[in-house]
Amino acid sequence: MGHVTFEHIVHIFAQNPIFMPTGHCSQCPVQYQLACFLMCYGAQGCNATGTAHKMGIGEGAVFLYCQRVTQALWQLGIELVSWVTQACQQVTAEVVQRESGLPNCLGMLDGTLIRLTEAPKHSGSMFYCCKHFPAVSHIIFGFYY
Repeated sequence: MGHVTFEHIVHIFAQNPIFMPTGHCSQCPVQYQLACFLMCYGAQGCNATGTAHKMGIGEGAVFLYCQRVTQALWQLGIELVSWVTQACQQVTAEVVQRESGLPNCLGMLDGTLIRLTEAPKHSGSMFYCCKHFPAVSHIIFGFYY
């Protein structure tokens, strides 16, 4: 991610209440939390221990920062991602039906595995996939109207 994009995301996130302190303790700056998220998930999947070590923070802080950034990205997606018109939905559904045979479908996820560098310490065995490495997977489903 380039510097300009990073700063733009920081500017957008700074308006989100999730990054504003709610009690007596202050929060780390948004850019620090976003950098932690990118370091944890960007290079080699989820590596909270390595990220905590490199940033000089606790592993719990890594999970907290990643949770905040994930929630902010989700909220941002809900605000920004939308169908422009009903005609756009119709065109998309027609293309999906022509390519896959699924009627009235606007899109789908494919179940791609996202490999983790290590399983989480708590309930880590739940994260091992059928290929015998720690991973998370998107669920396969379609978006219908």
